[in-house]
Amino acid sequence: MSHPHVEDVVCFQWNYGCSCVDVQDGFFANCLFVYNLHGFQAYRNTFTEPNNFTFVGCIIGGNQNFGVDIQGGGSTNFSGGSIESNGGVGSDPGQWGARIILQPINPEESSSGVTFNATYFERNAGYGDIAFENSSGWQSTLNVVGCTFNRADPLNTGHYGTNCVRLEIANNSATTANITGCGFKGLGTYTPSSARPYIGIVTPTQPLWICDSGNIYYSSLEAPPWPQGNMLAAAVINGTAGTLTMSKNIASFTKNSTGNYSLAWAFPGTTSNPVISIVGNATVFPVLATVGTTGITFIMENTSGVATDTNYVSVIVYG
Repeated sequence: MSHPHVEDVVCFQWNYGCSCVDVQDGFFANCLFVYNLHGFQAYRNTFTEPNNFTFVGCIIGGNQNFGVDIQGGGSTNFSGGSIESNGGVGSDPGQWGARIILQPINPEESSSGVTFNATYFERNAGYGDIAFENSSGWQSTLNVVGCTFNRADPLNTGHYGTNCVRLEIANNSATTANITGCGFKGLGTYTPSSARPYIGIVTPTQPLWICDSGNIYYSSLEAPPWPQGNMLAAAVINGTAGTLTMSKNIASFTKNSTGNYSLAWAFPGTTSNPVISIVGNATVFPVLATVGTTGITFIMENTSGVATDTNYVSVIVYG
């Protein structure tokens, strides 16, 4: 079967809200897959991968075991809609909001696994909101753009999803996860835990690249340990005069003493693992005295280790 086009359909209290086997591609708009044992599934039996499945404004929620399970497909697209309150009460192992599996089929028919664009995730249990697994032996991508991830008690009180995004790679299947402009937070009485990181890497020795940019992580306990690829703050300092020549997202600058300076950030939130570049225009070298979540103190020293003023110091903070 090829090219099903489905709009304005409600699938309610079935075993599977929708099951697509050997369906080449499909388009679903304004559909509801709600309160089933399983929400939506697609996989290959003998004929074709479920390639280019597109969901526009669909609601996938309240399903007992999982919301979405697409196995072996590529170029799967979710635009808007929500995947919410799936898993947590069923008997299937694992459980999740949306799972995409790329399997060792020769050849894998697509190099782009899935894109979630402005999709709302909340209260998915088990693995959590998105579970991406690539064991195909081929390169692929996961793209998560402008999505909301809210963590709260799912259907069973206290049964939280482990991750918002779960990444599991096998067979050296080089994978790039592009996670951009998303928000990760807890709701109500939710208590953050380092055991439930927002982004979980199940197989850390496999080839995985994460492009983490412009995301908001409300909990430092659950935030990734790496800095995001954003320039959070920048300053050009005239150390001799004790003034700022240029600044971006700098709350304050203080010249503490000769060659000793403090900067406080002004960007939203905090960063616990900033990447900091400091360069002077003379034979001086930076020494970080303190690094905090909201600012730094540093000393510019000459080759003899003496604190020295210079009229140009550039500071760039990435996180």
